[in-house]
Amino acid sequence: MTAIDAAWIDYWASRYEQENPGYDDVVLNEVSARVRQRGAYDRADLLTVGRWKTARVLPSLGSNSDEMIEDITRTALLAPESIQHRVMALLHGVGVPMASSLLMVSNPDVHTVLDVRAVNSLVANGELDDPEPESYPPYLDYLTVCRAITDRCRCGLRRLDRALYQANGATGTAS
Repeated sequence: MTAIDAAWIDYWASRYEQENPGYDDVVLNEVSARVRQRGAYDRADLLTVGRWKTARVLPSLGSNSDEMIEDITRTALLAPESIQHRVMALLHGVGVPMASSLLMVSNPDVHTVLDVRAVNSLVANGELDDPEPESYPPYLDYLTVCRAITDRCRCGLRRLDRALYQANGATGTAS
């Protein structure tokens, strides 16, 4: 039996929402709608997601030309799911965690963010094998695990992501 259940998700996601009210609003409500309508990212929206995920990538993200941003992100969003994150990673400053963020913002019902804190939570709760030090699990494996949890616990990927991030490796609902 796994440690992550609906009560665990509710507890940690609620803590995230209390401690970070409205943090995701701009990327999920504004950027997401523009990207879906446009079918690609533009510079402003790419940098907004970069700032939301981790501001340290902004100089690298900013070095991409407008044409490359549009071409690569459009291609990634139209690609088969199995390679979308790899195509996104063709942009300067985009590794798998940032690629997953860009995919999540474009389609939060299908993708989730690969993050070290979330991986810590999945590993601590026996949902995922511990990846090599200083590495991440393959994105599609991570996504498969997250989807299985959301199916089992009847919640959305964003709610699970918030819980995994907030828990940062915690196994219970008491801090």
